[in-house]
Amino acid sequence: MIALYVLSLGASAAIFGLFARQVLGGQGYVPGFMQGVLLAGAVASAYAGVQLLYMALLRFIAPTRARSVPIAEGLSQLSAVVLVPHLLHVTIPWPDPILHRAGPLIYIAGFAFIHCFFKLMSFFAGVKGLPGPRLGALGWAAASALSFLAAFSGFHAWLRQSEEARPKAPESVQIYRVGDAYAPARVMPERAVLAYSFTAFPDACLTLRLANVPEVDEENPPLDDVYVAVTMEAAEGFEVTERVRLKEGWAELRVPLDAGGEGIRECRVVWSATKEPRWRRLIGIRPMVSSHRRVLLSGPFLHECRGDEADAVQRSVVLIMVDGLAAGHISGLGCKRETTPAMDRVIRHGTAYPNMFAPAPEASAGLMTALTGRNPLMHGFLGDAHGPLPEGLTTLGEVMSERHYATAAFTEGEAGGLGDLTLRSGAGRGFELFDAAYDSNAGSAATVGRARRWLEANEDVKCFLFLRLRELADLTSRERYVPGWVEGQESPRAVDLYDSALKYLDRQLGPLIKEVRDRSAQNPTCLLLTAPCGHAFSPGGGDVTPGLSEEWLRVPALFQMPGLAPGVRREPAALEDLPATLLSLAGIDPSGVIQGRSLFGTSTDPAAISMCGSPLTLSIRTEEWRYTWETGAVGRVALHRVDDLVKGRVRNVASQHPEAVGELQAQLDEYLARYAVGGGE
Repeated sequence: MIALYVLSLGASAAIFGLFARQVLGGQGYVPGFMQGVLLAGAVASAYAGVQLLYMALLRFIAPTRARSVPIAEGLSQLSAVVLVPHLLHVTIPWPDPILHRAGPLIYIAGFAFIHCFFKLMSFFAGVKGLPGPRLGALGWAAASALSFLAAFSGFHAWLRQSEEARPKAPESVQIYRVGDAYAPARVMPERAVLAYSFTAFPDACLTLRLANVPEVDEENPPLDDVYVAVTMEAAEGFEVTERVRLKEGWAELRVPLDAGGEGIRECRVVWSATKEPRWRRLIGIRPMVSSHRRVLLSGPFLHECRGDEADAVQRSVVLIMVDGLAAGHISGLGCKRETTPAMDRVIRHGTAYPNMFAPAPEASAGLMTALTGRNPLMHGFLGDAHGPLPEGLTTLGEVMSERHYATAAFTEGEAGGLGDLTLRSGAGRGFELFDAAYDSNAGSAATVGRARRWLEANEDVKCFLFLRLRELADLTSRERYVPGWVEGQESPRAVDLYDSALKYLDRQLGPLIKEVRDRSAQNPTCLLLTAPCGHAFSPGGGDVTPGLSEEWLRVPALFQMPGLAPGVRREPAALEDLPATLLSLAGIDPSGVIQGRSLFGTSTDPAAISMCGSPLTLSIRTEEWRYTWETGAVGRVALHRVDDLVKGRVRNVASQHPEAVGELQAQLDEYLARYAVGGGE
């Protein structure tokens, strides 16, 4: 009888193992043939171990010689034939779709009912049968232990081989464009696992961005939403599963790390197109079989959430640069036309530098100087040269990114084929999102809108936003500039068109400026609004060719930040000092990080040097003088008093002040010696 029981147990265990392999295979837990064999064998061994353990306990509790016990047990094992129709894929006409989905559970319930019925019979037979020795329980227990050992080995081998067969997250990261924004990302297969190691700190959080892959087909259609699970590996680890809607552009998911403390060192990220059942999360084992579906995953990025105190040590930074924004056309700095009410509020409540000087009359030169703190001789953006940015030059984006800031840039660099601040130029270094798109019909209003949406999405973290607008550099008579100073004019003067466009642009920037000011109540934020170059007009109101004139080089720098003393500082300053100033205001020591000095520091350097042309022409501006020198065999020089330039008198007084010429020329010679060959420090 024992032999018949063993045969029935073997058949039942095999059926149960195959049933488990089929059900779990349908759930994605069997990535290959060998893994299926191991899983079926492990489940069969575990099943046999449970049955043998029951026999050992029964033999110990109620030892008996009655043959009815193995007969009843054999019948209980044969109840596994209830599972055979499912193994053979027999179609059952269930009356309800819910029953169809619950088919495996119904089979298991039927098996369990019959199995337990005969189990009760065997137990009753053991209790009522003739007594026997208990020593036989040891044999059953030993057989049960061997079965459990085989099950453990099988499960371990199945898990190991299945994890090896699990689709891997690509190690390499490439730049992908989704909508208008570029981001570093990898193509993630469904259910592939990405492991990310990091060092947690107080108020840390992880940020992930997801998007549909650009190339879609029938096997990989675009997804409306996905479910992303982030598991923290730590002593007190935790898991977060969120539904992420993949609309146009990059969708964002942020996971605070406060729940796990500072002991978290690694996380695992996996996504699926459907929400995982609760039982999967409870057992902690996810399916290994992938589909053809893919998404783009950018990150994870480790960011610092804003603290509860308004006087946080490090502040967020918003840098806005407007091509051609001339200081003389801002109403708060003396323009008779009311062109800039929003900017005027920044001047009243912040600190204004009306005498900031650009390094060149071209916008790209000033923009890259503001991002690197380096002059055009070092970063290579001068005249028609638009980079790329040399390796080794650190950008503001890189500095902020290393300090766990969320970073984004909106540069309008693709406007009209300009190609200055594009991804290829190197301007995207350190930015998690980089948007260079520009629509001349929508103008800079569309760019400001995208920047505002990004800022709102990152209101709870430290962030660095770089926004460049070229509405004033793309001057064409447009309906959006009406009324302004062009209403009723068929051919408006360039200066009227400029002032009208400036007023329109100021209206677009107003809500963003207010949003930054309101944000500062909870998340201290430093705002700087400036320009990479100015704009000059003739006495008749027409355009003037860019050059080293006061109007082309003099730009405003408007700072707004909690605790910053309001006022207008009229000493000359160089655009090269803006990166160091922003870092200082953000609470980051700029020394050894980026070149330049802080305008709010103790050191002073009133000279500002600009350049242009071929042959190279240099201009140095102090509080008293403006000196211009053209390099070459026969260099021409010009010296002007600043007071004369302010009053509109352009008089070359170089011959009358040779001492001033000599002193300023020496500064330019030293400047060239430091930077002209190989760059300097």
